[in-house]
Amino acid sequence: MNFQKINYIFIGLTIFFTIFLSTCSSEPKKNLSKDKFSSILAELSIIENLAVEDTEKLALIKKLFQKYNTTTDEFIRTIESNKKNSEYWIDIYKRTSVKIKEKSDPE
Repeated sequence: MNFQKINYIFIGLTIFFTIFLSTCSSEPKKNLSKDKFSSILAELSIIENLAVEDTEKLALIKKLFQKYNTTTDEFIRTIESNKKNSEYWIDIYKRTSVKIKEKSDPE
């Protein structure tokens, strides 16, 4: 093997490990807090029931996720990780119901 081939192999392995290590996150991805999740869910419910075009609803949903500094991926990950936890969903239902009532009946 000549020096140039060894150099290419070394560079290739360096690039591979750099990409591999950069995709590995030392910090596990977290779920949304119950408060944030139920707030988003309440506002999504309100948006869904608005009498506006779907394109406007999509724009409102995008703004909603920006408002809460989160993504749809985090929202879905929270759903997926709790889908078999009935206690979680009972609590979310209660929180979301209260939030919808507060937003619908401002006093």
